Amino acid sequence: MEITLLPFTYIKGVNLAMKYTGQIVVGAGFLLEYYLHMGYQRAWAYKILLEFVFKEGKLIETIDHSSMADKLRTEINEDPKGFMDKIRGNIGHYVDESFSLDFASKCWWLE
Repeated sequence: MEITLLPFTYIKGVNLAMKYTGQIVVGAGFLLEYYLHMGYQRAWAYKILLEFVFKEGKLIETIDHSSMADKLRTEINEDPKGFMDKIRGNIGHYVDESFSLDFASKCWWLE
């Protein structure tokens, strides 16, 4: 599967060795209707949502979470007022999550 992440530039052949162990979640195809003003966007706002799992620098698994993102968008669309009320009900929490890149706030279903 080839994914273009605009406006970012993908450079082939960099091949930097890193002993990273953990996950990286990458979104592509941002859906503007789910834009929330402030901070980093929520993972479910992307049409394609992939998780890359690394162990000691080697990619060991790729997981497609696009269907979970779609499910969350469906829930939002079914009750947009309830969704916005939930945000407004705890604005401090919303602000904290907006500036976090932690899995617990952006991709809680991965925990």
